[in-house]
This record gives sequence, structure tokens and C-alpha cells, in this order.
Amino acid sequence: MESLGEPGPATPPHDSAIEAPKPQATTAHEPRRGLLGDWERTVAVVIGLVTLTAALLTYVAVLQDDASSDARGQATLETLQVQRQELVGAVRVQGEEAAADRHRGALAEAEALEAEAGAEESAGHHERAGQLRAQAREVRYVADSFKETAFDPGRMSGPTSTGTYDTARRLDTIEGYDAFQAIQPDQPAHTAKVADDRHDQSVRTLLCILLLLLLAVLLTLGRILPARTRGPVLVLSVLGWLAACAGAVVNAMAG
Repeated sequence: MESLGEPGPATPPHDSAIEAPKPQATTAHEPRRGLLGDWERTVAVVIGLVTLTAALLTYVAVLQDDASSDARGQATLETLQVQRQELVGAVRVQGEEAAADRHRGALAEAEALEAEAGAEESAGHHERAGQLRAQAREVRYVADSFKETAFDPGRMSGPTSTGTYDTARRLDTIEGYDAFQAIQPDQPAHTAKVADDRHDQSVRTLLCILLLLLLAVLLTLGRILPARTRGPVLVLSVLGWLAACAGAVVNAMAG
């Protein structure tokens, strides 16, 4: 045993400073950092872009569908207005035709009184003939009042009781007035075509949205696919996104 007073064995000296590790050389097999190297971040960015584009196109499709619905409602109102115009014109012509019939009836009565007055005059009954002619003048006055106020005398084929009233030409004349035709007869068809065009636009926009959703599914699956498929998946997704955007722009400009 060593005595308490003797020194123990000497410990080897050591450096107080810690030696810094040497940098390791980069090997040729270390993967490069890039779009395919940081695949998770690249997929997240592309999915976000595709989703945002799909949301914008959904809003556009809703606007186009609303425009189609508004146009269809407008076409319905215009159709009712045109039918009302045609009905008003037909009712007006029917009223004029009835007035023309009364005019012809009054003329026939006046002609009959005048013929009877001529017969009485020939028979030497001058007083009776005068009375009949006075009645004939009154009846002709009534007939003239119909002609001046109730129908268009220019559409009568003649001034006697045998004349006919041209209702077809009269209806064409009435419907030709600018004040009467607030809406042209072909306007509802034009508005309905606009509604169909807006609906077709909306359907084409939905197809672009469907393409974007398919791209989002492809990118999601691409996160679990082998590394060798990442490049084709990324290229296909970018090309599909560009095609969807271009299709949406062309579709919007076509309307």
C-alpha cells in the first residue's frame, strides 16, 4: 500500500481545446435539390395552384349559369309580351271588323230606304218618298260614323254594302307600328339563344374544372408513386393546368 504522503502515478496530459471535426466531402451520389428533389413541397405548391384555379373557375361557372337563368327568364317574359301584342292586335282587328259589319248593315239599310223612296216617288207619293229619303240620310250618317271612328276605311274593298274589310292587311299594319311592337316577334328566340349559349359556356367551364380536379388527384397519388414517375407526373400536371386555363379563357371570350 502506498503511504498517504507519497504522490500517486502521474496522469497523461491532454489538450484543453476540442479538435474541430473535418468537413466531409460531398459524394457524387448525394441527390440534387430542385423541383424533383424537394418533391413534397413541389406537389403542395402545384396542388394549391390547381385548387385555386378550380375555385376561380367555379365562380365563373356560377356567374355563367346565373346569366343563363336570367336570359331564360327574360325570354319567357318577352314571349308573353309578344303574345300579348298579337292578342291585342287580333282583338283590335276583330273590333274593327265588327264595326265594318255594322257599317255595311247600315249602308244596306240606307240603300233599301233609298230604293223604296225611289219607288214611292215613281208612284207619285212624294211625301212618303221624302220621309224615306230622310230616314236613309240618318242611317247613312250612322254608317259614316262607324267609318270615321271605328275602323280603317282604307281597308274596305268598296263604298257600298257589298264591300269587305281586309282584316289580314289591317293586322299587319297594326303590328307594324313601332309604338305597338315594343318587342320584335323574333326577340324571344334571340334571347333564348343567348341563354343556351351561356348554359353551354357554363358546361364547358365545368369540364375545365373537372380536368383540374383530375390533376389534383394525380398529384396526390404522385406523392406515393415511385421516384422515377415524378418527372412525368409534374410535366403532365403543368400541361393539364395550362390546357384548363387556356380552355377557360377561350370559352369566356367565345361568349
